[in-house]
Amino acid sequence: MWSVEYRELKPEEREELRKLLGKCSGSKRGALGFLLGALAGLALFRLVPANMGMMLVVTLAGGFLGAWSLRARVDIALHKALRRDLRHGKVQVFHVASRHAVRLNGPGDVLAGYFVEIGDGQVMFVEPREWDDAGEDAGPEFERLFPCRRFSLVRAPLSNVDLDFVCEGAYVDPVREIDLPSSNLPQGWVKDGETFPAPLDTLERELERLHPDCSFRPGPAAVGELVEHDPLRA
Repeated sequence: MWSVEYRELKPEEREELRKLLGKCSGSKRGALGFLLGALAGLALFRLVPANMGMMLVVTLAGGFLGAWSLRARVDIALHKALRRDLRHGKVQVFHVASRHAVRLNGPGDVLAGYFVEIGDGQVMFVEPREWDDAGEDAGPEFERLFPCRRFSLVRAPLSNVDLDFVCEGAYVDPVREIDLPSSNLPQGWVKDGETFPAPLDTLERELERLHPDCSFRPGPAAVGELVEHDPLRA
């Protein structure tokens, strides 16, 4: 079962959004934009011959223009969403109770996320989390606590910024694992916290229906009874 409620931003949550507003940038997309712009400038030079100095100027100008354009587009979208979240002053709080979960493995058995059963034939996708105080063991720390019987997710609704994630129930082992054919899955087509109709016991079939060009095969974990234990005893 799951439910969603809205509440006022806490002071520390508002401060976190303000910090993100101040430093959000599209640096990676800026690098891509620079490359694309530089290639466009080089192509233009080949069409309009000139000396080497002019070629360098045109290529660099195209690169910087492409980088600025792509970064500006990313910054504007995120800035708008963060400003609206701050102006509205609300956060979404998801309360989820589930006993069943399937682990998703990316290439190299890297954790790609979980699908948790939330009732009424619905599943929710949950991305791996990292905690600031977990140090280098952030990934294993999340796997030590999740999946769990109950958890809550707090996020800014318009920017989709993750503000908090709390495991509130006892840890339960995943009922099985699914190996993903690509590192772009599932984040490329399902968002963190998104729900959709798919019985957990036929999840592979539903995923292949949504992506007929992919094959989703069971991982090494066998389907069996849930094993519950206290992670603090591990």
